[in-house]
Amino acid sequence: MTTSASLIQLFASLLIGLTVVYMTLSILQKRLMKKNVINFDNTSFAIFSAAVLFCVGYLISGATQPFLSTIKVIQQSEGTNYLLECFKYAGLFLFISGLLSLALVLCSTFIFKVVSNGINGIEELKNNNIAVAIISASIIIALALIVRENAIALMESFIPYPTSPVVY
Repeated sequence: MTTSASLIQLFASLLIGLTVVYMTLSILQKRLMKKNVINFDNTSFAIFSAAVLFCVGYLISGATQPFLSTIKVIQQSEGTNYLLECFKYAGLFLFISGLLSLALVLCSTFIFKVVSNGINGIEELKNNNIAVAIISASIIIALALIVRENAIALMESFIPYPTSPVVY
């Protein structure tokens, strides 16, 4: 890979990373802070938000290798619109990672509620219960660590490898 291609990938990764972090934080602020009237200086919410950011970043970082493999395959293909195909697969991999991140956060909230005999985690975050924040964050991080490799395998299944001729 050339230096210019590496620099383009670096800047694209940085742009995607900044965009995803901004979107994640704005969703957390709009959906949780304003809806549940959580103060900005709430330590519990900060711990929970950090775990969500880690989950999103960790799962999206897993999309890098399948995307690079896809770029190599597309470069070798003839008759395809290179830029359009790259955006299509980047969007697909980001969508899968983002959707999986959302599912993990929702699952962790459900798991916490079941394990804690019905304690409302969001209400406890609102009350600045740090113990609840740490347990919720640990569940989110654990699920992200468990699921990442399978998410990468799922994304790799979308790589448009050329078909090989069947030899009998």
